[in-house]
Amino acid sequence: PVIGSIPNNLEVSSDKAFTINLSGIDDGNPEVNQNMSITGISSDQTVIQNAQIVTSFDGTSLNAQIRVTPVPFSNLPAKTCSLTVTIQDNGGTAQG
Repeated sequence: PVIGSIPNNLEVSSDKAFTINLSGIDDGNPEVNQNMSITGISSDQTVIQNAQIVTSFDGTSLNAQIRVTPVPFSNLPAKTCSLTVTIQDNGGTAQG
């Protein structure tokens, strides 16, 4: 599967959820339509917990959204973390 570019750096407030728009999603094979899934993983659970990374994707369209809600840390120094976005097809073998 392929996905269009995703912003490398986002500055966010610790008390507000934000959305990352994804586009250019494709299973990579024009002859087969495969269902796909998108997941997000945080590198630092004290900044963004994996359970607070919610994808909105129907499995077949070209676009998706990831909604992220950071852990509140308004009284702490600014923190950073990385989000790893993975797209995976179902590995279908309908065409052999």
